[in-house]
Amino acid sequence: MRATKRERRTRRGHPGGPEPRVVAVEYRPTPDAEARLRRIAAILLEHTTRAASAAGDGERPEIR
Repeated sequence: MRATKRERRTRRGHPGGPEPRVVAVEYRPTPDAEARLRRIAAILLEHTTRAASAAGDGERPEIR
């Protein structure tokens, strides 16, 4: 017997039921992990300062 649309959506092809949408990611520090995190933090800070300065120019900041 064919599965209904709802069953196909909820089971998503996993034989034992719904498969997890998110898989846990382990944090494994690498030798350059600190430098990478600093670079990401600098990029995020630059984006926030740009958004704040753009908000001062009459635009509204994007709120999520």
